[in-house]
Amino acid sequence: GPCGPPHSDSPPMRLNARPSAVRRDVLYSPASATRTLPYVGHVASALQADYARWRFVVREFETLTGANAARPESAAGAAPGAALSGAATIQAPDAGARALRREARWLADAIRRALDELGALGCECRDLERGLVDFPAVVDGAPAWLTWQPGEPSVAFWRRRGAGLTTRRPLDGAEVLDPAAGVVAGGALPSSTERAPRAAGVGIG
Repeated sequence: GPCGPPHSDSPPMRLNARPSAVRRDVLYSPASATRTLPYVGHVASALQADYARWRFVVREFETLTGANAARPESAAGAAPGAALSGAATIQAPDAGARALRREARWLADAIRRALDELGALGCECRDLERGLVDFPAVVDGAPAWLTWQPGEPSVAFWRRRGAGLTTRRPLDGAEVLDPAAGVVAGGALPSSTERAPRAAGVGIG
């Protein structure tokens, strides 16, 4: 992937918080999910940091372009992110605003790439702010998600498919299907050092 912000002529940025594809032929046990954490945990932590920075950049952009609110072409004052896809992102003359626009686009791309990395393992990040990751599983005979978030030493929580994040609960006493060897995210995981450089701290001259 790119190692810096995309060219300023790229399309107006938006935050697409869904992976382009998610592997569907994989199930996890708590043990197999926990074994992915050196890699998945790195991706989730990067997602948290990049999302926090993206939100900050959006707010800064909207502050800088707020003076144009009276202009018909301005999208200032819209919900966070909305102004970044409107005419104001193209019309804003301020160099600082243009730099923020480029950085936000780059961060949005970095977030999408990270979500795709998780999707390739069959995992999904359900909460960018918390970095919460779901692993597909079968618990008590029904489709479910094993769930993990940064700070937890192992994958030890779960929830039913279709249930909200607030239903997340410990695995204590739950029966989790242990998939056959080779079914669970087989193959070597990418090294955390092989990921594209994080957006945090990238220069946006």
